[in-house]
Amino acid sequence: MADLRPDAPKGLRAPLPTLILDTCVVTTLPWNSTIWELFRAVRTAGLQRIAIPEMVLMELLAQRSREYDSACKKAYAAHEALWKLQFVENEAFHHFPAVYSPQDYLKRWEEIYRTTLEVLPLSREAAVEGLRREAYRLRPARANGKGAVGSRDAAIWMTVLEQAKGDPSGSVCFVSKNTDDFGPNGILYPDMAEEVKVAGLDVEYLTSLDEALNRISRREVLPHDDPDLTERLSALAAADVFTASIYNSLVGQSVAGAAVDFDDEDPFADWETHWEALTIRMLYSMDWRDEVAYSTGTTTAEPVRTLAATLSLFVGGEAQRWTQRMGTGAPEPVAFAIDVRILMGPHSVSVASVSDPRPFTSTEEATASAAAATLLSSDWGPPPPHLFEQQEEL
Repeated sequence: MADLRPDAPKGLRAPLPTLILDTCVVTTLPWNSTIWELFRAVRTAGLQRIAIPEMVLMELLAQRSREYDSACKKAYAAHEALWKLQFVENEAFHHFPAVYSPQDYLKRWEEIYRTTLEVLPLSREAAVEGLRREAYRLRPARANGKGAVGSRDAAIWMTVLEQAKGDPSGSVCFVSKNTDDFGPNGILYPDMAEEVKVAGLDVEYLTSLDEALNRISRREVLPHDDPDLTERLSALAAADVFTASIYNSLVGQSVAGAAVDFDDEDPFADWETHWEALTIRMLYSMDWRDEVAYSTGTTTAEPVRTLAATLSLFVGGEAQRWTQRMGTGAPEPVAFAIDVRILMGPHSVSVASVSDPRPFTSTEEATASAAAATLLSSDWGPPPPHLFEQQEEL
């Protein structure tokens, strides 16, 4: 039996099955959908490839752009109408609330697509064949009144076939809900099915993403004290990539946080939205939640278990308070909480997301106070390269 494990000897590895997704399968997924985490888990396991053709990426970004542009125009118009009901010209400034620029919005989505899915390049041959098929009304392109449509669908289909031809010993599963152009009920149109058969390719067509994912992965909610989870979390102190991603997301930016003052009944009462020149002195894991495991594999390989959890971290350090009148002041001790979503494979750790700084919850305050007291009593000391204090040390 072929061994699909990433660390298997090279001569024993079998080709990875490739799951290729069409635009209509991905476009309805919101950015916070758990499907993205499942995609990451599958990619981390290394047993299964989940990909989109480059043409699909273009369509996805174009759709996101149109949606965002339309929403912004409606919001601008509504905000201006509301402003005019309250003020007259020269009486007040018209400031629209801060939102992502269209460029930043698309950049965010492109990062999600590229970090969770493999992008299959659009070859010149696939693009030309897509245009040819539209001109000749060949599936998946088709006639549309006096004209024709489907050159992009045809380019996507050619990318699928190219992937199958590039590795004939592997299998390809194409997932699309576009039954008008590819075929109803998970059955390709006869001329496309014949095309696959004549080429001797292993291409399966599905219309349900859930069905495709259920074949290769399983999601399981974990108890908070799962032994495997706690063991992997305890090993995070040595994960340089993990801690570096947190530092990079915070250092050098204006952040929100609380000035630490133990002379006050609440040491974190003084919350400011703008701190500059942050230097992190301590990262401390206060708790975790939303624990799940993804078992990923195929019928020819043992599943790989990827664990996911959201860590609530205490972040302590020093920063300079910023005010519009005074600018930045002297460095002060600051602290805040962040939530970090992580995926832990057998030999790797990846960060799915890092939240903005937030105040401590009532259940976190005692732990945060102890961590801040430890930090203050150490007279700050040098910034640690990667530091996860243990609860018993506090």
